[in-house]
Amino acid sequence: MSEVNETFQERLSAYTDLGSNFVRGNSEVTQFSLGAGVGYETTQYEAALRASSIINEQTDAVDTRRFTLNADYGYNLRNGWQALGYYQFESDEQQGLDGRSLIGAGIGKRLINMRRHRFEALAGLALNVEEFDSTPRNESAEAFFGASYQLRWRVDADLGFRVYPSLEESDRIRTELNGSVSMDVFSDLDFKVTFYDRYDSQPPQDNKSSDTGLTVGLSWEY
Repeated sequence: MSEVNETFQERLSAYTDLGSNFVRGNSEVTQFSLGAGVGYETTQYEAALRASSIINEQTDAVDTRRFTLNADYGYNLRNGWQALGYYQFESDEQQGLDGRSLIGAGIGKRLINMRRHRFEALAGLALNVEEFDSTPRNESAEAFFGASYQLRWRVDADLGFRVYPSLEESDRIRTELNGSVSMDVFSDLDFKVTFYDRYDSQPPQDNKSSDTGLTVGLSWEY
């Protein structure tokens, strides 16, 4: 995608996202989104930490909040292979999710690694610790399979998809889709669209199986 720089400052990257949405009609809805991330890359490994929060304020309903935290680490092996480790935390009041922590490890293979395009397939195992407001805390083992794609051209695009089949509940499958598209506005300021989709084949009672969201805002890269 790009050359690995030699100095510490050049290897370090960071960004801040800010977005909002206002709806006025029969009901008033105000949405704020805030995100931030930092990454560090060398010829041997790469690490990243990202966090985001979405706040929905409604006049005729209870305000809800959604928070995500992701920590990723990849150690480069030979011939495009990587050893992977990650931690992920999610909470979503709208879905009644008090918290879901995923701790996983696996292996990935960069099938395409060009200056403008990068495509990687990955697989591994994860421990899922989750608690909904309607169910007690539950710990279960999951496998995961997925892929990620990055484009760096006239626009910057990042897309990641993972499937989590439960190793303890044979009929439960979860999926995660995350993506973002950004374009330059001025200097390091970008216009950015981010989206996510979560699917659970066995959600808690009264919960929908799918949860989808889209935010529009500005992003500043350091």
